[in-house]
Amino acid sequence: MRPRVTTSAPYNRGVARARIGEFDRAIADYDQAIRLDTNYAWAYYRRGEVYANQRDFNRAIRDYDQTIRLDPYNPMAFNDRGFLYASIGDFDRAIRDYGQAIRLDPNYTNAFYNRGSAYAEKRDYNSAIHDYDQAVRLNPNFAQALVNRGFVYATKGDYERAIMNFDEALELNPNFVEALLNRGITKFRSGDSTGGNADIARAKLLDPGIGN
Repeated sequence: MRPRVTTSAPYNRGVARARIGEFDRAIADYDQAIRLDTNYAWAYYRRGEVYANQRDFNRAIRDYDQTIRLDPYNPMAFNDRGFLYASIGDFDRAIRDYGQAIRLDPNYTNAFYNRGSAYAEKRDYNSAIHDYDQAVRLNPNFAQALVNRGFVYATKGDYERAIMNFDEALELNPNFVEALLNRGITKFRSGDSTGGNADIARAKLLDPGIGN
């Protein structure tokens, strides 16, 4: 008699295959897990991750929809669906999903960061700064959040605070090209052309293609 196939076997195989980039085979494994148990929320979630990696956003969103229907208390599903909505320019839906992720997990650093980025895209700069503040509070070593917050301050014309954020990011990573470039541009706009040119030159030395 053939051994009975349990849902965990194809699911675990799919996770392993996705980890090494065998996305089509991973999807086939998740398909099998779902056929064996149509209420397997994590199989929908992981298949959605793979579709997202393949930039098949519509299928990924549908799988996250199913995940949330089956497990409405999964903050990662809301965060990841929000990221996909943001990727297709639907920032209002993205913000709603990030908000629900935060309600489910008030210490969800990436959800604050992602919502901040969505607010920045909508030019709601005060809300963006608030969310980046929360992300940095939860993870003081989050250099990208510092750079993004600095960029928002620069956009608002608050060059002093912007430079302070870029400085903090560069303390964490002295070779952070994006921080160097943005600090250079901000220094230049604030009237420090010498310092600005020095930062931009160093950024281009680290990454000759940046800023072109």
